[in-house]
Amino acid sequence: MSLKNGDLSGTILQDISIDEFEPKAGKDLEVIVVAFYLNDQGPADDLNTFIQRGFIDTLDVEVSPNTDEDGRYLVFVEMSRDDTFPNKFQALLKDVGNLSGNMDWKVKTYFSNGKSFAYNDPELYNYVIIEPDDYVSKDEFKLQDMNESIMNFFNYSLLYNLTINGSDIILEGGGKKMIAEVVDVGDYDDVIGRNFLGESAFRIAERSFEASTLISMLGDYNVLPIGEYLCVNYNDRVMLLKDTQLKYGK
Repeated sequence: MSLKNGDLSGTILQDISIDEFEPKAGKDLEVIVVAFYLNDQGPADDLNTFIQRGFIDTLDVEVSPNTDEDGRYLVFVEMSRDDTFPNKFQALLKDVGNLSGNMDWKVKTYFSNGKSFAYNDPELYNYVIIEPDDYVSKDEFKLQDMNESIMNFFNYSLLYNLTINGSDIILEGGGKKMIAEVVDVGDYDDVIGRNFLGESAFRIAERSFEASTLISMLGDYNVLPIGEYLCVNYNDRVMLLKDTQLKYGK
């Protein structure tokens, strides 16, 4: 039985992911995986069949064998990583929208670091790698993103030198040098939440010598022990450090 307009209304969810899953039809640098989320197996099978029989050029379409941690079924659509992708993606959403009815699509890509975009937001394609020659692995992207976040975090500090070596940083300022491992950096609520830390973990009355020294090196930043970490705060951004070591001399 062929599907008609609106037949899958209420079963296709608004979330869409790009590049968060591994392709089967080729290498990551050649293939973009688009994933739709649905609330039941039957509609997922129907959407799978609909896309396979459609006119959009795809490399592979299939339903996830299991649900995700939220109990959702996924339909994976694999498409070539090239400059035709944006137009094909928009056409795909138009076709799927005929089945789902009007949708407020929220598109998240691996490279957008958790941020979602409207399907027609031009900024979305700043976070989708279109050309295979520009592709970087997810590990490389994580490292680049972390390095950029670290550099930006210390933009307003008094440091006169900052060295990044993997997850380790060397901070130099005020005639002092400190080495530490960066555990996480980002918006306050996100960092505290994903590291399972709460306000009760702060040890305000136990500011360590390292914390006080780091404040003197950075300037207008706050530093407090939290759990096993030092929490460095600037406005609504935080960085978690561990294994801090003060170095004396050259």
